Amino acid sequence: TIGSGTVVGDREVVVRDAASGEVLRRFDVSTSGRPSRLRMLSESTLATWGPEHEAVASVWDLASGSLRYELRQPKGSNVSLLHVSPCGAKLVTIGCDYESNYRRGVVEDWAYVWDAETGHLQWEFFAAGHHFSRARLSHDGRRVVVQTRPGNPGNDDLSHVFVWDGVTGRLHRQLSLRGELLLLPGGQ
Repeated sequence: TIGSGTVVGDREVVVRDAASGEVLRRFDVSTSGRPSRLRMLSESTLATWGPEHEAVASVWDLASGSLRYELRQPKGSNVSLLHVSPCGAKLVTIGCDYESNYRRGVVEDWAYVWDAETGHLQWEFFAAGHHFSRARLSHDGRRVVVQTRPGNPGNDDLSHVFVWDGVTGRLHRQLSLRGELLLLPGGQ
């Protein structure tokens, strides 16, 4: 069973067995920038992304070490988080639009939902004036839960949780709370 993967330097990924720690595969990821982060998506795929200000996450086939597809976030937003739904059918990424945030002084973070099999973008979610810190998908991928960092401009120590319908793209619910809410792996 595959246990973990590690980015070594900025060009190589090493995948290890869960029980023994034995190296199962090494492969070169330099064709996809200089990744600094990695997430196992399934027994057969993993994703790499980073460093800061990169708008692309790459999904790799573990058996061949080849690139399956790239998730190119629109609007040039960096990939700061990538999460796979528990059912494995969808991916969610979040990122900040640096052009808006730093040059114009406007906070514009986005969440994107992708089809995990094809890499096609399915939905874009946006909440003006909020920095996203966490995102999760419900078990079936039908709900997208995104949380903001406390301390967004003008809201003191409030954190906001947005729940979007992953089928229609409509905002289902918005909650405000003090401090941070721990989002469970399934988006509950």
